Amino acid sequence: MADRKPKISARGSSTASPSAAATATPTVAPEADEAPAFYAKYGQRMPTPSPGSGDRVFYESLYKENPASNMAVVWMVEHGVFSKDVAQAMAPRYEEAKLAMKAMSVPTVAPTGSTTAKTVAKVVAQPAVDPGVSLGGDETVGRIGI
Repeated sequence: MADRKPKISARGSSTASPSAAATATPTVAPEADEAPAFYAKYGQRMPTPSPGSGDRVFYESLYKENPASNMAVVWMVEHGVFSKDVAQAMAPRYEEAKLAMKAMSVPTVAPTGSTTAKTVAKVVAQPAVDPGVSLGGDETVGRIGI
């Protein structure tokens, strides 16, 4: 029984002895916005789509027509569409575009108290049905008058 190995849990702690826990190395999870090591191009965070991909065609044509487009620059750098040298040269432009897009983003949560009594009264005051509309004799939904 003395030759049993200590069990190591997923967190790297040991159930047998403190000395065994010191030898176990805990695994460190990468941060959410950290790019994997296998992307060699500057700023690339996602795999490069094929040339016929709809997204790639859209952003390439957008960049071709409007090179100042922040949206196109950010997408193309993050997806590795530019060559390695061009992506490295685009580094300052990419950082500018990311900041500009972040500054233009709309908050996802509406501020509290955004509805006022005036807008609530306006909604309540509108009639549900137009009083000038009436259905007469043969005017019914789903029937065709012959």
